[in-house]
Amino acid sequence: MHKLIIYDIEDDKTRNMVSKLFEKVGMVRVQKSVFVGWGSLVYWSKVNELLKSKIEKLLKGNDTICVLNVDEVALKSCILFGNADLFSTFELLKKEYLIV
Repeated sequence: MHKLIIYDIEDDKTRNMVSKLFEKVGMVRVQKSVFVGWGSLVYWSKVNELLKSKIEKLLKGNDTICVLNVDEVALKSCILFGNADLFSTFELLKKEYLIV
C-alpha cells in the first residue's frame, strides 16, 4: 500500500520537525510539502500511531496534513510535468522503516 502525504504548515520549525518525522519512518520527499511511502497494513498502522502521537501536538491554527491511500496503478498513471522523476523514488519505497 502506498501513502501520499500532503501538508501545509505555517511555522518553519514545526514544518521541519514534521518533515523529519516523515523521513525517519521511510517516506520519500517528492516535493517540498509532499511525501510518498510504501508499506504493509501492519506497518502503516504502527506509523499512523507514531505520527499521530508526535504530530498532533505540533500542529496549530490552520496547519493541515492530508494522508491519502494510493494504489500503485494510480501512482503509475499520474501525469508528470517538468524534470521530476517520481517513479525512480519507488525503488526507495520497497523497505519498511519504523522508529520506536
